[in-house]
Amino acid sequence: MFKSIFKKYLVAVGLIFIVCFLSLSAVLVSLFTRDTLARYREETRLLAARYGRIVVGMLRDDADAALSFEDRVKLHRDELMDSIEFATTKEECVSISITDKDGKILLSNPDAPEGFRAGDVLPDSVVGAIRDGQALLTDVTAMGLSARPRNILGTGIAGDLGYVLVYGQAPGFDMQFSVNRSVLGAVILSLLITLVGLYFITRRVTNPLRAMNRAVKAFGKGDYSVRAPVKGGDEVAQLAESFNHMAEAVEQSSRMRSAFVANVSHDMRTPMTIIGGYIENMQIGAIPPEEYGKYFAIISSEVQRLSRLVTAMLEMSRIEAGERHFEMSDFDVCELARQILISFEQKIEDRHLNVEFETETDSISVRADRDAIYQVLYNLCDNAVKFARESGKLRLSIRWGDPQDLPEQNPPVEPSARFILVSVYNEGEGIVEEDQPHIFERFYKSDKSRGLDKSGTGLGTYIAKTIVQAHHQYIYLKSVPGKDCEFGFTLEPSDPEQSGT
Repeated sequence: MFKSIFKKYLVAVGLIFIVCFLSLSAVLVSLFTRDTLARYREETRLLAARYGRIVVGMLRDDADAALSFEDRVKLHRDELMDSIEFATTKEECVSISITDKDGKILLSNPDAPEGFRAGDVLPDSVVGAIRDGQALLTDVTAMGLSARPRNILGTGIAGDLGYVLVYGQAPGFDMQFSVNRSVLGAVILSLLITLVGLYFITRRVTNPLRAMNRAVKAFGKGDYSVRAPVKGGDEVAQLAESFNHMAEAVEQSSRMRSAFVANVSHDMRTPMTIIGGYIENMQIGAIPPEEYGKYFAIISSEVQRLSRLVTAMLEMSRIEAGERHFEMSDFDVCELARQILISFEQKIEDRHLNVEFETETDSISVRADRDAIYQVLYNLCDNAVKFARESGKLRLSIRWGDPQDLPEQNPPVEPSARFILVSVYNEGEGIVEEDQPHIFERFYKSDKSRGLDKSGTGLGTYIAKTIVQAHHQYIYLKSVPGKDCEFGFTLEPSDPEQSGT
């Protein structure tokens, strides 16, 4: 029925307010009415008792003992009427009647309501109630003895031959009607004020949600630049901030993916063009057979370049799909590092790099997936060799580390934690500050000119970070632009109790 939060919220709070206010009003009116009626019953009972004693005293006259009860009332009519008029004048909204034992009204004040006037006969149920000294509100109401029967109540005092009945209109009823009208007016006024207040409050709450909904729809249609307005610091504002952070991340990822597609297209087109060109020249005889070996080596290099690109893309797909599983084992990370350095021997010699290999001991055992750590260290060494300054320093360090060895941007670790710290350092251009926060993101390449990195895909550091984090370890970057760069990561030692000296 109500599809918007605004209408649901407004109707729900309005109904809750009405129910609570009416319930409270009903309780207050009920308590007030019950208390008023109780006091009025007691007052009429006392008045009936007092006036009954007066009437009985008048009618128990020895001189008139032979007369009937009705004749005695007639004989003393003037005196009784004076007494009745005096009593009804003094007591507001009260009537007094004198009846015989059968309920026939013999005498009553002129203002008595219909059914309680002289000559009227009360129903047996009313006479019985009078005889028992009970309040007659229910009985009198049920008999319909008055134009306003529900406002009549009374009590009776028994005499020898008849009864004195005091009854009247309970003031509590009129007060109840007045209270009910006042309560109803207060409910309506309060409800209007509440609805107006709720309207503006609900508008204030739902407007940001509407704006966010519009932003989400636009975002879903591909407009990644849209942002939700953020006002205040409540949960809705926090939700808008979270949406904006997500939108920024998606927009940045989209930009990097577009750049990645462009880079991959370029990286794949270049070697394919080279391979196709050389093969075509061989087919038409433009390249003499004696030079085939030289060009076969170039073709092989370009094929390896394509293979690395495809492998990196497949590795990223496996990681994002959660299909990369790690087999934990104990192995010597120092020996692994030596093997990797040997594999870069030719590239190191070509760039005339000064290599330093630092370890606290000849052998340090760690617990991890050996192939995965090989891939991480290989990627970091490949970057270090690629971006190192000609004749610059290349250092690979493996040692026991402490929490204070990690840069401040890393997640905190236990103060007593011990781990193996592996770092790769090179002298070179380093990484500019605006690129450093993004260096571990997918498809990100700090060498946007592609002058130094002609074969990179922008996935090496992302894959390295993912593997290290899957081992519940930390990876970091420290770089001084124009001077040097260091990548490092931690590993779990096979024996935490043993440390290097």
